[in-house]
Amino acid sequence: MKTTSSHIASIRRAATAVTAVLVLTSCATYPTTTGDSPGTNLEIDGVKIRYAHLEAPEDPDGWETGDDVPLYVWLHNSSGEPRTLTGASSPIASKVTLSEGAFPVDLPTMEWAQLERGAPHLVLHDIEEQVRGAEFVTVTLEFASGRTAVMDVEAVDPNPDPPQLPTSDTDG
Repeated sequence: MKTTSSHIASIRRAATAVTAVLVLTSCATYPTTTGDSPGTNLEIDGVKIRYAHLEAPEDPDGWETGDDVPLYVWLHNSSGEPRTLTGASSPIASKVTLSEGAFPVDLPTMEWAQLERGAPHLVLHDIEEQVRGAEFVTVTLEFASGRTAVMDVEAVDPNPDPPQLPTSDTDG
């Protein structure tokens, strides 16, 4: 009987530990993936992160070691309180900066900050490994609240060619 009661006690302790972990992790807030728009889409602390992507390299060999790579992203503050993007980083870049100006980027309530081609945008400097089109790179956005959004962003063409329509009735 001792073996059975100690076995039951072990199972109860394990169940209690698992329950505690589930309760604690359910209280934490992590970025959540939403939508089906191109690029990476997350939401964290009332800030919607939309269309996050690296500019696709023009060279079929990709972005080479040492290149600076544009990163485009739209941010929408729907939190009801001002938010601030204080920085960004990537494990493959020596640093991530804004193409024009410097951090922080203020995110007024209910407005979009469009960090995109032709406007101030993020830049991964002096990348440490080759990145080809359709490959993913980890990028972290840092906010004044202390929250961070870690995401995998793809090197994609921000203006892809439209899909081709079927040429006959039998194509679908």
